[in-house]
Amino acid sequence: MQFPVISIDMHPVDSAVRGLVIDYNWPLNSGGVIVHPADIIFGDEDGVIGIPARAVRYVIIHAVEKAAGENETN
Repeated sequence: MQFPVISIDMHPVDSAVRGLVIDYNWPLNSGGVIVHPADIIFGDEDGVIGIPARAVRYVIIHAVEKAAGENETN
């Protein structure tokens, strides 16, 4: 399925035999952070960030502007 995985170990364990889907399209609580359907979760080696769906457009516009400024040379 090629889903990205954020893990603190080098070998995440397959949950196929231990997991059970009981619902979907429902808010979930992950470590005290509520993640709603359509929220964007982005992670890399530096960490993980959650972007609420209502803020995605704003965040993308400002991230592109910030990156453009950081890549300018004088």
